[in-house]
Order: sequence, then C-alpha cells, then structure tokens
Amino acid sequence: MKKTRFLFLALLFGTFVSAYAQEKAHRLVFVDAHGQVFSDNATVTFHKLEEDDFGRQVIKAPILVRNTHSEALSGLLKGQVKEQQDGYLQVCFLEECNPWPAVGDYLTSGGKIEPGAGKDSPLDIEFIATGSGRSVVTLQLFTAKEQGGDWKPQQPNASITLVFDPNATSIRSVASHEDVFYNVFTLQGQTVGRRLPSLQGLPKGTYIVQKARNSGPIDTYKHLVP
Repeated sequence: MKKTRFLFLALLFGTFVSAYAQEKAHRLVFVDAHGQVFSDNATVTFHKLEEDDFGRQVIKAPILVRNTHSEALSGLLKGQVKEQQDGYLQVCFLEECNPWPAVGDYLTSGGKIEPGAGKDSPLDIEFIATGSGRSVVTLQLFTAKEQGGDWKPQQPNASITLVFDPNATSIRSVASHEDVFYNVFTLQGQTVGRRLPSLQGLPKGTYIVQKARNSGPIDTYKHLVP
C-alpha cells in the first residue's frame, strides 16, 4: 500500500515538474496591458464594445508579446479561429495586419522580438462586429526562421485562447439563465465577489471567474477587464 502511494505521489510530482519546466521554458509569452504574464493555455474573455475611427463596433484585446530570453528572437504567431459569428477578426503583429474572416488556421509573418519586459511587442487583435455574434480564437507563439523569403515556425511557445463575446456580461444573457451567477477571485486567490449576477462594474485588472448555477460550477476562466 505504501509503495503504491509512493509511486502515485512520485508520478504526480513528476507531472507537475514537467509541466512547470515546460512553462518556464517558453521564451515567448503573452502579457496583459498591466505587464502580467498569462499562464499557458489560459482562456480570456473580452466583451467591451466600442466604436473605432471608422464607425465600426469593435471589441479590442489589449495583449502583448514578451521575449523572456536574454537575446532577441525571431518569432511568429499561429492562430486557429474556432468560432466566428456576425463579424471577423483583425490581427496586427510585428507591423503586419491581416483579417481572419472565417473559421480556420492562420499564420502571420515573422520578425524580430526584442528581449525584456520594457520592450513588449503589441499584438493588436480585435473583433469587428457586424451583429451580436462572437469569436473564439486560439493563438500560439513560435520561434521562427526565414527560409527563401518565407517565415517557418520552429519551436512552439506560449498559447492562449481569446473569446470575444459582446453578450458575455449583458443583462439579456443573464436573464436567459436566471440561475447563473459568478464567483470572482484575484490571481492570488482573494475573493472579489460571490454569487454576482454579472461581471459588470469590476475594476480594471485580471480575475479568475467561476461561472456557476445552483446545481454546481459551469466553467472557470481568466477574465481581463481592460
């Protein structure tokens, strides 16, 4: 019995160390507007609609890319649009802007990313809404190498999933699920609020949100208020 328990604990510890080492090995990571690094494979929801200079309704995601290595690295971005309704994504990275109009896989051009927290590279990604739809996209950073004028992905680095949903905190969304509520915590685990009817009114910052019903939790995710 003791041997079995020891083997289980050793396997659990080995898995934790392996995952930690993999996360620490990432040289290219995603950070928020406050300079905080997103955990690998985080899911972040954005819902704030605003009008841009062209009169379009857009949801912006203030995300940046940081090179944690001591030297400059060449990198690029892969994207997988998993859901796209009543709108499209506009992605600008390393001085190149392209629309991602439909569900599918996308790849940006590469370029140099300088090291250090003070030299974060902006990733300007926004959902341009043509209705009340939403978009879900998973992004992954790669180191890159230029070959014959084309950029080729090399080593995979940090990944993040972005959800653009203008109805995420709307009254209509809550009313359609009357028993839905939110438990909100800081990244340090401190309680911000329990059984909140919506996420409206939260101060700027990054939170851990548990969406739940009386019957139990529905989902847990990281939520950024820009």
